[in-house]
Amino acid sequence: MAYHFNKPVIISNLKGLVDLVDHNHTGYIFKNKNVNELTEILSVCIKKYDKIEFINENIIKFKHQLSTKIFVDELIPFLNE
Repeated sequence: MAYHFNKPVIISNLKGLVDLVDHNHTGYIFKNKNVNELTEILSVCIKKYDKIEFINENIIKFKHQLSTKIFVDELIPFLNE
């Protein structure tokens, strides 16, 4: 949902979730149940606007890779093999 609004995703390092976030590029990953890491990440999001702008730019590029067109363009050659 955050990607839809070009916002960084903040997740714990649970399996399945970490595959969709590139730490410090499209969002932030913290160790599960580590409140100190989460607090630090939230502080960065609030205080370092330039870092968030960098991440927002990366999200726009990353979302393009998840588009239906890209998926189909990669799927068709695979199915034709």
